[in-house]
Amino acid sequence: MSSNGIMLDAMFGYVRHYRTQARRKRAERILNAMPSHLRKDIGWPDSTKITGGE
Repeated sequence: MSSNGIMLDAMFGYVRHYRTQARRKRAERILNAMPSHLRKDIGWPDSTKITGGE
């Protein structure tokens, strides 16, 4: 494999990682914005336990 191929593989790896993290954070924001009774129904942990909120 040429050095250009290695660079492209690394670049695409970073892009893939960025997209995965962006999707995960977006899903987390959406779930945290839901009412607490719905989050409880789907088994989403209480955000105050995780973040140390009130």
